[in-house]
Amino acid sequence: MKIPSIISVTEARKRIFEILESIQTPGTHITLTENGQASGVIMSAKEFESWKETLETISDIPDITDQIKSAKKDFAAGKYLVLRDVKAKYERGKPK
Repeated sequence: MKIPSIISVTEARKRIFEILESIQTPGTHITLTENGQASGVIMSAKEFESWKETLETISDIPDITDQIKSAKKDFAAGKYLVLRDVKAKYERGKPK
């Protein structure tokens, strides 16, 4: 039986093994509710580690939001290089 993405804690207790199997699908998480209010989230350990790494990376780059905005602006203005051009430029400047 398919596990819904939002489930009460009471129902989760009954179906914990189904939930653990379900969350192994990448990008899947289950929101747990108590008295109709979200109280927690269950995700796979692999997914959790990925989220932690992402948050650590983001915190290592304090101005990441500004860098992303700038990159999007440059891309929209056509200010970018494709890999083929970067490779060609590198090959031309490489000593023989």
